[in-house]
Amino acid sequence: MQLFLHVTLDCYRLGWPAAERDMLLVSIGTGLHPEANSNLRLQDMTLLYYGSTVAEWLFNAALYQQNLLCRAFGRCIAGDELDREVGDMKTVAAPGGAKVFTYARYNATLTQEGLDKLVRPLN
Repeated sequence: MQLFLHVTLDCYRLGWPAAERDMLLVSIGTGLHPEANSNLRLQDMTLLYYGSTVAEWLFNAALYQQNLLCRAFGRCIAGDELDREVGDMKTVAAPGGAKVFTYARYNATLTQEGLDKLVRPLN
């Protein structure tokens, strides 16, 4: 989303057209593991635990927000479901009606099932 703003806002003086057919933004993640803390117990959730994980939580929240915004304002052509409430947003209308870029998000899920999907035969 920051890239889109940088190339389209007048203050940056690049003047790229904001149109779905004129711009493709591709986001490539570094992978995620949705069950990283699946064995966490209540007694493990100490002040030290929170202090060591808060930066990761804030980073993930910002990542989610940017991905959501790109899907809201761009036509999403690739990307996994964000959550059960909004799904993958591939058919959601943009605020104001027109999508202003095309968007693709690729990010591997670091589970055995997710990694198996990456190496399946291409037939």
